[in-house]
Amino acid sequence: MRMSRFHTKKLWMISLLFLLFFGTACSKGGNESTDASESNTNDGAEVEELPEIDMDQPITLKMNDWRGEEVFNEAIKGPVEEAFPNVTLELIPIMPYKDSFEEQFASGNIPDIVMGPDFRYIPVIKEVDLAYDMTELIEKYGFENIDRFDQNFLDHIRAFSESKEELWGIPYMHNKAALHYNKDIFDLFSVDYPTDDMTYDEVIELAAKVTGERSGTYYTGMVMPSPDRYLFPPLGITLVNADTDEPQFTTIPEIKDILETYKKVNEFQQGDPLHGDGAIDQFIAEQTLAMVPMYFLGLDWTGLLEAQEQGMNWDIVTFPKWKDQGDVSAFSDGYWVGVTSASEHKEQAFKVIEFLLSNEQVAHKIRYPEESVYTDEQFFSMAEDIRNPLLAEKNMESLYKYPAPPAPDGRSKYEEIAKQVLGEQLNEFLTTDIDVNTFLRELQEETEIRIKDAKSQQ
Repeated sequence: MRMSRFHTKKLWMISLLFLLFFGTACSKGGNESTDASESNTNDGAEVEELPEIDMDQPITLKMNDWRGEEVFNEAIKGPVEEAFPNVTLELIPIMPYKDSFEEQFASGNIPDIVMGPDFRYIPVIKEVDLAYDMTELIEKYGFENIDRFDQNFLDHIRAFSESKEELWGIPYMHNKAALHYNKDIFDLFSVDYPTDDMTYDEVIELAAKVTGERSGTYYTGMVMPSPDRYLFPPLGITLVNADTDEPQFTTIPEIKDILETYKKVNEFQQGDPLHGDGAIDQFIAEQTLAMVPMYFLGLDWTGLLEAQEQGMNWDIVTFPKWKDQGDVSAFSDGYWVGVTSASEHKEQAFKVIEFLLSNEQVAHKIRYPEESVYTDEQFFSMAEDIRNPLLAEKNMESLYKYPAPPAPDGRSKYEEIAKQVLGEQLNEFLTTDIDVNTFLRELQEETEIRIKDAKSQQ
């Protein structure tokens, strides 16, 4: 499996040299025929030349990035200004929050390029009137790399527009997700490790076997991921009807099943509920959590690789699947970049984005090949050298074993309100005896009220 997915660099270089040699030999042996064939390309039809974007005039482009000036300079500003000497790239050091944008607008600081860490921020750029459909630019300037992306990823972004066709952002880095597990805890309980393709029911059954006290330490079998990002997309669920703007908590049976599963898993814990991102420390620092399904934690900043160097024995398998779920991944999400509607240099901003999505720049900014927006063999062969050696023996194939879930047919602009209501009230459901049907009705009513208020303020 690993060899079929990841060709060694040596094999790739040999193949490349062969192609170069073969191509050179052919050209040397038949220049006249080559020239003749070129003159008759497409049965005599002239190939239309794509227009060029003028990058020779001095311009300043502004871009938001929340990761700090050092990261921005190294990953974006430095390479861009080296490639385009007439471009000066200025940092707007903010996350793409609505309030943050509005504060920058007040001081005349408006981005030409906008970036977000995941899909939750795409509606924000619409709210602050920065959303811009890049479809025309992509077609006009022949951005061929658009065909290399996971098309579901693009469709998810398009689903935020009313027409479901506008592309306000282009994938920049993929967020991958997996079921992480601590081998030492499984060994302690003498239980077999999890495997790829397990359902939630199977993982929960396994979690029960590694939950309990050993030598005075209590171990938790598993926690649940954040529901809005991981649990609904694989089943094609949206919490608000895209056509009517009506909440759907009480009309989609699978939402009830998900919440009941959430409550069942919560019973493995002691004390207050700890799920999603809040469980990272329990898994990495405390090492008392056997399994955690969430975005891939094998990154420098999470502390997992450092814990591995100190002896933590972990690995990953595919994200748990619902019984009726198709062969899709947990979610489609990731960093995205886009030209803004306010930019006075849209073509130049697009050229910068095109540059940032070249093979070399993608390999420059990702931390492991699977994080790339490209998954073709050519890219993986080139990017394999960037992999941290600590990940060499991990089940990295599980991160991309399945494609992204299909995008919804549409997405109400009030979807985030429903997610917010659920997030605010989930802990109450987990820590009380409230009946799930009662809880769903409360979510429905509260979301209806907030959507009505939001519409009245428009």
